[in-house]
Amino acid sequence: MSSKLNILAIYTLEDKEAVVRLAEFFRESTNTSFWHKCSVNSMEEWNLQTKSQFNKTDVYLLMVSNTFMHSEFVQRIEFKNVIDRYKENKSTVIPILIDKCPWNVDFNSDDYNFNMQELRVLPEGQKPIHHWASQEEGYQNVIFNLERVIASLTGEEFQIQTKVEEKDSAENLKLDDQITLAFNQKEIEQNLKLEVEAKAKLDKEEIQKKQEEVKHKAAAEQRRIEKVANEQKRKEELRVKEEAQIKKTAEENKSKADAEAKRQLVERNQQEEEKIRNRAQANKIDSEPQPEEAANSKRRIVLGLLLSFITIIGIWMFSEFTGDTSEDSAIPAKTEVPQIIDSVTLDTAQSNVPHIEKEAITKLEIGDQYKGGIIFSISNSGEKGILAHLDDVGPMSWKNAMNIHEQLGEGWRLPTFEELKMMYNTIGNGAANSGEFADKLYWSATDYDEYQARLIRFSDGNTSYHYNKMAAHRQFHVRAVQDFNR
Repeated sequence: MSSKLNILAIYTLEDKEAVVRLAEFFRESTNTSFWHKCSVNSMEEWNLQTKSQFNKTDVYLLMVSNTFMHSEFVQRIEFKNVIDRYKENKSTVIPILIDKCPWNVDFNSDDYNFNMQELRVLPEGQKPIHHWASQEEGYQNVIFNLERVIASLTGEEFQIQTKVEEKDSAENLKLDDQITLAFNQKEIEQNLKLEVEAKAKLDKEEIQKKQEEVKHKAAAEQRRIEKVANEQKRKEELRVKEEAQIKKTAEENKSKADAEAKRQLVERNQQEEEKIRNRAQANKIDSEPQPEEAANSKRRIVLGLLLSFITIIGIWMFSEFTGDTSEDSAIPAKTEVPQIIDSVTLDTAQSNVPHIEKEAITKLEIGDQYKGGIIFSISNSGEKGILAHLDDVGPMSWKNAMNIHEQLGEGWRLPTFEELKMMYNTIGNGAANSGEFADKLYWSATDYDEYQARLIRFSDGNTSYHYNKMAAHRQFHVRAVQDFNR
């Protein structure tokens, strides 16, 4: 380092007055060059002014204020270059606190962390100039400490002069009458040099100690942060994994439940169709006479007509021989034929009676009330279907809902998820709500997974609900159903 120090003041335009005060001090110095021509408000102009001086600077004075800490400069590469030179022991950095501001903060870099607390912050006690009893005292404290720092860096002492103002009893002395007292220059220089060296040594040791403490604390804090981050990452990964497993299990159970419900529905439809075909075949057989029965009927009719004819011939011949021509003798013959014919006709009529009675049964439709319930599902033949109870029950837990027959009677049960959807679409809010359902959630007997059952909200038909089926506090409405056959 040369004997003449290059000092660069870095400041914002709002703190120019403080720089002017320091410039007055450095103007009297013969062993320093003080650069302060441009503020950092205009970085382009600042760069042009300081580019040639930047790497020659021995001491950077940071005029730290609220405007400085919130300026663009502290985020730019130029600020990092200042700290880099300090870290490389190429320059000294001295923060000077102008007013109260957030100066004690960490500046993070790729290769180090920095805090102004590592530096020697002026004035003494890190008390901003504007917070001293008078600002003049604050500036004097800064100047005094800058003298000591510069002396320790150059190995030379500033010439110190003391101006004494005396008063006489009559009036104040004029400025021209002030007397400059010359001290023993050699003795003063020797004592001051020893004092500066001792202070510099103490300051250096104190700075090194603080730097080590800061590094130790920073390393410990970094380890703590990494540990917390790793723990949070591990928990997050575990949570995501558990959620994915739960979702996968739920989807598998839902697929199984849907497939089983579909299979059961197809099976019931097939059974219904088979029964309908069987009944239709049976009705066809009953309504059509068999070939053998038809032949027997024809033989009976022919035999009856033949006997009638023979009887009439016999009566006629008997009347011819006896001469009896009364009308009464022919009456039995006339009454025999209708009796035989009526018996044949009666047999035919009786064979059609079941068909006539069957057609007379009232046809049922969805929405009709039947056997204490309301029909929401019915087969094409109208002989088989499912009833919904006329009233809601509950709210109650799923466990009690599965035993609803104990409350309503044998045959009543909790509907499956598919049956509950059918109710919503036929007699619920999906239609005209003839079942008078509430705008509530209704339990189904279908599992969502091992611990949950599915529900439907009848206000809008939302089918995405599923709740714990084992928890007693989970209570929802129930609309029981019952199968019927006519």
